[in-house]
Amino acid sequence: MIRRWLVFLLLFLSASLTSAAREALSFISYEKATDVASDSFNVYCGTDKGLIIYRGAEGSFQYSGNPGDLLERHHIYMIAAAEELGEVLAFTDRGIYRRLADDSWEKIGKSVGPVLEWGYDNRRISVRAKGGDYTWLLTRFELVRGLQVPVHPIHRKAPDFPPLDPDTGNPLEVIDYAGLPGGDGVLITREGYLAAFSSSSPVVKKENGALFGSGLKAVLPDEEGGYWFVGTFINHLKNGAFSFDRVPELDDNLNDAVRAAGRLWLATRSNGVGVYAGTSFRSAVKMDAGLLDNNIISLRAEGEELYLLTKYGINSFNVRQPRKVREIRGIDFFNVDQFDVTEGTLILLHRDRLILAAKDGTVLQRLTASSLHSDFLNTMARAGTRLYVGGNMGIMWYDIDTHESGVVKSLREGVSDMLVREGKLYAATETGLYIIDLETERFKVLTVEDGLCSSRTEKLFAYNGYVLAVTSKGMNLIP
Repeated sequence: MIRRWLVFLLLFLSASLTSAAREALSFISYEKATDVASDSFNVYCGTDKGLIIYRGAEGSFQYSGNPGDLLERHHIYMIAAAEELGEVLAFTDRGIYRRLADDSWEKIGKSVGPVLEWGYDNRRISVRAKGGDYTWLLTRFELVRGLQVPVHPIHRKAPDFPPLDPDTGNPLEVIDYAGLPGGDGVLITREGYLAAFSSSSPVVKKENGALFGSGLKAVLPDEEGGYWFVGTFINHLKNGAFSFDRVPELDDNLNDAVRAAGRLWLATRSNGVGVYAGTSFRSAVKMDAGLLDNNIISLRAEGEELYLLTKYGINSFNVRQPRKVREIRGIDFFNVDQFDVTEGTLILLHRDRLILAAKDGTVLQRLTASSLHSDFLNTMARAGTRLYVGGNMGIMWYDIDTHESGVVKSLREGVSDMLVREGKLYAATETGLYIIDLETERFKVLTVEDGLCSSRTEKLFAYNGYVLAVTSKGMNLIP
């Protein structure tokens, strides 16, 4: 369970938006848990990006709530909670807060910085922090300077029983834990990640959050209502829980993924392309079977036919006979940034040109970046036969069948990624997320003021009826 990865926990927020914007629901992310404390009903888990609550009655983590219930985007230094206390306090980078009966938080003081020690009795909570010593008087609802109760370090270290990593069976290095009367609880590993545990089992629980790598490459539905998230690592969301499976040969070795013939196919940097099933990866096709390279940059599927982009060209094979590899020759494939395939046509996006070719390698159309009203091209998205191409100066459209083209007038700035969904074009830019109606070209722009983690949007994925927007500071779900 001790892993160096970026953990993303699903947290849906309601954001207060202007009438010109659509509601932006966000993910909360955390790189490091900071504190855990229990009031005998729940375990409050502080992180560098907000609060997560382990609900004792349900035995599960709470990632969502009304706006502000989980102190979203706060770096939480410490949670003061105990069975004998009638209060729960949170010390964050934005201030000191007390939890109210309706689960919201009331600010009772300015931030005092990281908390080093704390202590309490039935009338007072004292803390020693980098910004000074303070005591919260429970009976008077008043914060005063100075320590009135003996204090001790905020972290309790490991519990008496040795919690074990469920993958390796080795003891975990634990810096803190908090338990509930029934024996369940939450611990923080040495590297700062949360795990649920039970005193009736030596093995920690795994279903405690959502995992993404630092670079998300693909988000794909399975056939059972779940989703695959492929990035630096791979994770499977099913029935509301994430798998946390780790395959050493896939760590930091993933480029892309597609679903074909009911299976998940992975493009790797050094192992060619293969199938992920259960909790294992089976390399199906490598250079010994005819691949041009074992570093597969990208994958596309058309029915049961799989197309593989390498820096040396394009291979294809039928997923029922993966060892019968074909090579598509004659295409200008060098420095291809993105490619697609549709009904007999291959589409290759270069920084300075767009190439349309037949599957036998015959070039059908060549469009320069300047003819697409840009100095260089960044991304493309397809809706049927209409291709949208985004560059540093905006977006052009091109119809593959009729060869007609035009300018998307709603946006005239650089685009980093695009996605077409339900008649709307979503465009990621440095200043916000554009949502353009393709029929009317009326548009809206979402920014940090509308609930985005950052106005600088970078990647877009379709996810469970939403658009998943990856920004420079986190991820958002757009209805």
